[in-house]
Amino acid sequence: MKRTLALLLAALFVLLIGCGSEYRPVKPVGEVPKEFVPLIESGLLRKYGAIATANGFLRFSGADEDGDDQTDCTDIVTYDKYGTELARCRYPADEHHYFRHILNTSDDGFLVVYGYQPQFDLEASGWDCGDDVFSEIIKFDRLCNIEWTLTVPDCGGYSLFDCIEAESSYVICGAREFSGNYSVDNASEPSEIQIFRVSFAGEVTKTVTFSGSGHAAFYCAVPCADGLNLYLSSTANDGDFARYAEDGDAAKTYWVFRLDDDLNCISKEPVPYDVQDRNEYSYYFDSYYMYNLVGYLDGTAVYSDNPRFADPSDQRIPIYDGGEVLSVMDYDTFYLVVSNNLTGERDDIPPESSRWRWTAETVYTAFDKDGNILWRTAVDNAE
Repeated sequence: MKRTLALLLAALFVLLIGCGSEYRPVKPVGEVPKEFVPLIESGLLRKYGAIATANGFLRFSGADEDGDDQTDCTDIVTYDKYGTELARCRYPADEHHYFRHILNTSDDGFLVVYGYQPQFDLEASGWDCGDDVFSEIIKFDRLCNIEWTLTVPDCGGYSLFDCIEAESSYVICGAREFSGNYSVDNASEPSEIQIFRVSFAGEVTKTVTFSGSGHAAFYCAVPCADGLNLYLSSTANDGDFARYAEDGDAAKTYWVFRLDDDLNCISKEPVPYDVQDRNEYSYYFDSYYMYNLVGYLDGTAVYSDNPRFADPSDQRIPIYDGGEVLSVMDYDTFYLVVSNNLTGERDDIPPESSRWRWTAETVYTAFDKDGNILWRTAVDNAE
């Protein structure tokens, strides 16, 4: 597998372009196999469409159940690799919660977060937090059957930001606000890092927290030998984030906490990081926060900032000759890459408007495992 991934990094996406003002449609290559025609014609994988999983696709979409032209529930639908619907379910929705996919599980199911999110009240010029603050972790099988639901009280969705499947449990990590408004803009308020170990049956078996008197932020958790590394930041200079006194209480510091398999903190270290000066830590503090999981290749998760998609002139801007990568899917002997390619600027809207300013196409490209294009086609997004 490592050899295959190395070949991909060297050859799979070598057709790179820089960031500029030139827009052009991609050129078709070869003939699309008939088994992929329904997937392409459905538009399922266009931008803001289905999410690539290890064995197919997953989609969340709002639905109106009572016919009042208001979204009051969410349809969750699974598809196979060719876009054939496998199963669906419907879940009640409300204005203070949202759905987010956080993990494909080894039993071919998936975990989602039904996360709490406050709404900003323009008239009151403040956050409307609703009557009941809670989030849920929901385990589905591949056919959208709910296997269990874990309700986490007094918890915003950001508290359940990342998830790792361990040998016999799930480890779910995030940052929890103390103030009660749970807004992502609330960076001046104290908060803590919160980690749950959840059994495969949906029971919390251990909770670990790290805190100080300042604001703490969680970026990602990365498995390593005999444990995992947590990439965090905090403005505190006390508690679990005690530093040197001369740093001052308000100075944000980035940290790597090392945990063993039992979630005990065995070491922690402040690390140098600056968003304007990229270094060895940038991938963990930048990309996991800014970019999205786009799929799996050879069983390994791939994010949209992967170097194989990158513009050499600026590694923070993922782009390749097919545009912005939306999803990748492994078909054993080849890979399908779906991307959104800008083809021009619209002339029917004011130039100062950035919303829907460009015309675009969805590009479907199949590569063999040596990086050669097998076939490619594109569909205008206006069609």
